[in-house]
Amino acid sequence: MKKLFFEPPYRPMLANVKQFNFAMQNNVTITMSLDEFKQVIRDTIETSSSTATIDVEGDEMNQKEAAKFLGVTQTTIIKYKREGKIPYEQLPGSTKVKYYKSQLKKVISKNRHLLGPSRK
Repeated sequence: MKKLFFEPPYRPMLANVKQFNFAMQNNVTITMSLDEFKQVIRDTIETSSSTATIDVEGDEMNQKEAAKFLGVTQTTIIKYKREGKIPYEQLPGSTKVKYYKSQLKKVISKNRHLLGPSRK
């Protein structure tokens, strides 16, 4: 089983205090028994673990290949990795870093700005 390592998640930014206040005003309170709550948690875990499969076989890339795939420089790939913007795999104590095409595709489908400029 391969273990994937991710940099720390995005740091929450509260640049706009109004957005924070808006979020606080939209809380919902639900009353349920402890057994009902446990069942909701079980269902959530079951659903998420059955749908969250990651195909990491056959699409491994090194740093240079990942940079070419995204159309950016290797320096940019290192920056994205450090900032937690892209997933990667690295064994503890190793300098070798692996990226997976399937995972990068998922990330760039949601974050098109990570792609380099189109080259005509």
